Amino acid sequence: MSLRIISQPFSEIKYDSYSSLKWIHKALFLTDLLSYFSEKIFSATEVSRSKPYPDIFLYAAEKMGFSPKDCVVIEDTPTGVRAGVDAGMTVFGYAELINPEKLRAVGASVVFNDMKLLPKLLDQQNQPFINSGK
Repeated sequence: MSLRIISQPFSEIKYDSYSSLKWIHKALFLTDLLSYFSEKIFSATEVSRSKPYPDIFLYAAEKMGFSPKDCVVIEDTPTGVRAGVDAGMTVFGYAELINPEKLRAVGASVVFNDMKLLPKLLDQQNQPFINSGK
């Protein structure tokens, strides 16, 4: 999936991880994604408590000037989903490699298994009403 097709402004897209900032920068550089995140990369090494605590999500939202309720977290583990929920954010569970029910059970409001679906899911998240067309 390409980030170019997501209609959300890139100023609202951030990357956070358990990993060190050096490792994150290297991984994003090697995958040609670094330019999409620039100054919006956060590591659990920047907060006192890592997941399962929501600190990294709250820190990133604060640094970017957003209220937690206006943020969407995409997580692929029950621990990460729980941290996002505890931060007061909407959480999408990415279930390519995990049983979707494990993510839903800890609070993921949307669960999906194909990153190609993410742009549409984000667009739908911003709509107050989705009409099936019937």
